Amino acid sequence: MKKKRKTGLIIGLVLLTAAIVCGVIFIPRLFSKKASRAESGPSINTVKLSKMDLTESVSATGTIESAKKVTVSADVQNVKVQKLLVEVGDTVKKGQKLLSFDKSSLKDALSEAQEDYSDTVSQTATDLSQAYRQLSDARSTYASDKARLEKVVKEAEAALKKAKKRAKKSDNASSTKKDAGPGSGDGFDPGTGEGGGEAGGAMPGGSGTGTGTEAGGGKTAESTVTITDNMTVAEAKAALKQAKENLASANKQNQKSITSAQQAVTQAQTNNKKQLRQAKRSVQDAKKTLKSASMEATMDGTVTALGVAEGENYNGGDAVEISDLSSFQVTTTVTEYDINK
Repeated sequence: MKKKRKTGLIIGLVLLTAAIVCGVIFIPRLFSKKASRAESGPSINTVKLSKMDLTESVSATGTIESAKKVTVSADVQNVKVQKLLVEVGDTVKKGQKLLSFDKSSLKDALSEAQEDYSDTVSQTATDLSQAYRQLSDARSTYASDKARLEKVVKEAEAALKKAKKRAKKSDNASSTKKDAGPGSGDGFDPGTGEGGGEAGGAMPGGSGTGTGTEAGGGKTAESTVTITDNMTVAEAKAALKQAKENLASANKQNQKSITSAQQAVTQAQTNNKKQLRQAKRSVQDAKKTLKSASMEATMDGTVTALGVAEGENYNGGDAVEISDLSSFQVTTTVTEYDINK
């Protein structure tokens, strides 16, 4: 019992001695640091000055896209896309074929245009030939009517000369009879029919010509001119007047027909040129369309969009978009106060 108390006393003395030693060592140091801090005042952080760039930025929302892009199209309408040869994301070279069209309908259109052109050539030639034939007929009618009616005029002129001659002879015979008296024996002899029988030449009958045809190809009726061997001067004059009127009227009408036929020829020539030009243009357009039924890349780049699908009808417009992805541009909107930044 006494031995346990002795051991505890020894341990307590050791602990007390250790505590005294620690106090002697650390307490003076603690008070020394507090005194030093009190003397030095508050702490200050410092950095070394150096030259640097100051950056001022503006934030905005926009779109980024290729700086160079093209859209490819074809000059055709209502043509079926037979096959697409590229997809979005494919890299293409300038001149590379992008798709193919079904050209069967375009070939049919070209054949039809060529047939129409051939028919137009044949029809225009027929129309022009007919117009020339009408002109030739009009000229022939003019010449024949003129010759026929001029002959009638000459016959009427001859009849007038005869009538005047008979009238003059009759006047002379009447004068001689009056001078000789009733018993002269040179007067009228009823049995012979000579002498006074020709007086005046006014007896109707005898031979004659009449005209009842129509001049100007049947367009203008001629008044009938009757010429006999025993016409009076008045009758012969009237016949000659009518014959000349018929000639003038027929010539005028026939000349009008010739002018109309000449105009028809000119019109046919004009129409022919116009129709042939239109038919020829249709053939050229059909050939051009058939040749245009292809689509090739117009620059190197990447396919970024397709506006057509395989199997559908293409009616013009943008079909393929090609972009140069080596450079880009940004499109955005900023306020006017931030533009200078």
